[in-house]
Amino acid sequence: MKINAGIKFKGNTFWKRGHWIAQAINRYQWHNNPKKFKVANFPLHVDIELTNTCNLRCNFCFNYKLKNKGFMKFDLFKKIIDECARNKLYSIRLSWRGETTLHPDLITFIKYAKKKGIKDVSFLTNGSKLTRDMSFNLIHSGLDYIGISIDGVDETYEKIRKPIKYREIINNLIDLNLARDFYRRKKPVIDVRSVASAVKSTKHRYFKEVGYWADKVMILDVLDYSNKPKNANPNFICQYPWQRLVIGWDGIVHPCCADTFDKCVVGDATKQSLKRIWHSKQMNYIRYKHKTHKYKDIPACRDCPINYRN
Repeated sequence: MKINAGIKFKGNTFWKRGHWIAQAINRYQWHNNPKKFKVANFPLHVDIELTNTCNLRCNFCFNYKLKNKGFMKFDLFKKIIDECARNKLYSIRLSWRGETTLHPDLITFIKYAKKKGIKDVSFLTNGSKLTRDMSFNLIHSGLDYIGISIDGVDETYEKIRKPIKYREIINNLIDLNLARDFYRRKKPVIDVRSVASAVKSTKHRYFKEVGYWADKVMILDVLDYSNKPKNANPNFICQYPWQRLVIGWDGIVHPCCADTFDKCVVGDATKQSLKRIWHSKQMNYIRYKHKTHKYKDIPACRDCPINYRN
């Protein structure tokens, strides 16, 4: 996803997340392994989808097109985390295609991951369920990072994020911030983000009003999942096959977060280890196709919006 219009930080979020040495090593590998086509012993990061259900229907989102929906069971989550912990995985993100806060056992999942030694646990959310009780529980769960999507201000936000009201989401953001300060915690780091089109004429106000209650503000281009003709970059090499794996709520494993419609399944975490999947013929095939600029042979990569020029 391309960043458009920049990022704003309040303080240094690198230091605030802690585990500085481990984080620095992870970031070095994250940026350099794809450049050198180096496959680490284990993924550098794992996305774990706790649910693909959502309580909103945003006008640019694909979620309503998903057919099979559900919630990850704890036994599967435990199996995944235990293997990640044995392999000293640095980070996990507990979200993908759905709204993570809808999972009834979210806090239990976070606490288990932290108990097993995962240094960086995060998730993305629309923020609608960030009540005071939820904020309290998240702060005390050990969560390291939370990304809240707040697209625009006032009517612009409400048009995109129905049925949430702008003032409601701002109050939720304020409550999370104040609760963290009250309990004298540095985490979770609070990241707010908006699609660029939603703040085109209100960027200054957005940074001032919304950004005041966040540690980091990101303005992002929305990914285009439509079937409109695009101008593909023939020299594109995706970094994801050398960085991460993505696990759906049902255990189905994908090479990246852009494979939203299961076009490129590389394994099943209910039956296989993540390490085996990471070094599988399927993953090596994907890496080879990208190295040789033949990514269009892979359906999910051919249709991926990340590899297209504007």
